[in-house]
Amino acid sequence: MASPSGPGERQWSATPWLPLAYAEVTRSPDTYGVVILGDEHRDPILVDHGSIRDELWRFHRSPRTAAQGVVYFRFIATVLEREAELLAVIVRDELAKSTGHEILWKEFPPSPVFSLSSSSPKD
Repeated sequence: MASPSGPGERQWSATPWLPLAYAEVTRSPDTYGVVILGDEHRDPILVDHGSIRDELWRFHRSPRTAAQGVVYFRFIATVLEREAELLAVIVRDELAKSTGHEILWKEFPPSPVFSLSSSSPKD
């Protein structure tokens, strides 16, 4: 984790944005860290922490990821799991402040489920 160079400077440095594709996921480190998922404009959508490769596999396989418009990811590698957990909170808060929108935490919301029986007219 890089130290800040002045007031208001970020206390962390992530990798460049990478496409959320099989080849990139397989090259990701098998270590603890923070994962940031972003859309086609590289705007952050979600922050997660844990084993970087495991978390990326989980998001790569999930239909919710594509439904949310995730195309890119970046990560910050850490040594300890607790370090990743604490840093993830800082990253999420800083990204929310700098982008002006909510950054999701660890999971995408479930898709709404519509019941066919509830939409049919009653006699």
